[in-house]
Amino acid sequence: KSGEWEAALKVLAEMEAAGVAPNVVAYSAVISALEKKGMWERALELLDAMRSRGVAPNKFTFSAAISACEKTGQWARAEQLFLDMKEANIEADVVCYSALISAYGKSGLVNRAIEKLNEMWVAGLEPNVVSYSACITACEKAGQIEKAFELVEEMKAVNVEPNLISYNALISACARVADWERAVSVLKMLRESRHHPDIFSFNAVISACSKCGQWETAVDLLNEMREALIEPDIISLSGCAIACIKGEKDDLATAFLDEMVRMGMAPHPSLIRALGYVET
Repeated sequence: KSGEWEAALKVLAEMEAAGVAPNVVAYSAVISALEKKGMWERALELLDAMRSRGVAPNKFTFSAAISACEKTGQWARAEQLFLDMKEANIEADVVCYSALISAYGKSGLVNRAIEKLNEMWVAGLEPNVVSYSACITACEKAGQIEKAFELVEEMKAVNVEPNLISYNALISACARVADWERAVSVLKMLRESRHHPDIFSFNAVISACSKCGQWETAVDLLNEMREALIEPDIISLSGCAIACIKGEKDDLATAFLDEMVRMGMAPHPSLIRALGYVET
């Protein structure tokens, strides 16, 4: 809730005003509240404040601070906190490693992400689905599709079941390099798993199809979305329109533009120009 971090800070201030020195548990709780709101700067300020008052952070404090940085892609700050943790002789757990890997993943730092993944095994820790999914996300952002597929195979080999985030990251990796056939094959894998495709899954495959002019597949996917009661958005409809334009199906593309306008969406000007579209 929006007021939780303010309430947590207020309790901390009241403790100090009453002459009660907050301990590591109190500080960690407030840093965790700030982390949940993505307020990494405030979290790090509080971490510095507790250190200056002679309160040593513990694993939970560092974990919350690293997660706060991860949420906003502050990978360099997260990395420094991880190093600080090691210097304090505090052993990182799976949560700490996964948060750092996620920070790397959001910035597409594949080598750093995989290095930490391997380091987990050396430290006697078993990477979980969050760790692997973050690495796959790093591969997606860096366009390293083959490595992304290798990671999914590694997950299966060590009995870590890919989740929806893992599959969506892999589909996005395919879409980034316009590999529509593999995007479709990953969607099939997702359907056959115990997870269900969401709007991000469908949109990523439609995006891959749009880049290659695979209009029939894109339209089939849109229909499948509707059957699954997933409401198409502007990304879905624009992707289908682009696929139809590339497939020289201008009438169908115009129909998608009409639908966007009826739904109050604003089609990209390039789509309108490509079809010489006039609202009907």
